[in-house]
Amino acid sequence: MQTSKNLVADGKEMLPQLRRLQELEIRSADGKVTLRQYRPEDAKAIYELIDRNRSHLSQFGDRTSENYPNLQSIEQHLIRSQSSNVLRFGILNEEGTLVGMVKLTPDFKDAKIGEIGYYLGKEFLHKGYMTRAVATLENYAFNTLNYDLLRGVVAVDNDVSARVFERLSYVPAGPKQKVATGEKDMYYMIYTKSKN
Repeated sequence: MQTSKNLVADGKEMLPQLRRLQELEIRSADGKVTLRQYRPEDAKAIYELIDRNRSHLSQFGDRTSENYPNLQSIEQHLIRSQSSNVLRFGILNEEGTLVGMVKLTPDFKDAKIGEIGYYLGKEFLHKGYMTRAVATLENYAFNTLNYDLLRGVVAVDNDVSARVFERLSYVPAGPKQKVATGEKDMYYMIYTKSKN
């Protein structure tokens, strides 16, 4: 039996494992954004997007940059994702360029509640990509997967991310919440939206 470590050591052995990933694609209502479930051939583009945006992705305590220091870490992530119940999508613009990622994580206590998380490359900010991506995933979650409630967790100082949820009529679920990260305390707002 091969381990993930062995699979990563030889990319040729790894690809058949990765090909078992579902190949779900969802288009935004206006067709300007496509959400495509991660594919093996996306590993390099995912790594390059993260690598050129390390300081941007880390500015509010997000650990995406730390979690994926090299291409191998992305490849390993794609293998592990096969057994996960988290839906992870690359966000593609009209030209087919990977501009970011959006994911839907079911609540471990209530399968009718999901959390939307995302990141976007700095060079793609203020173009409407993330608002379209979240709206598209929201529609899929509510109407296809039958979720009752969605939430987004946003660092208090991350006004750009907060505006994405606010534009889509998510509402704050209470006061800011403190989370101890080990290095420093971080404060977050939770935004929620119900199906009806």
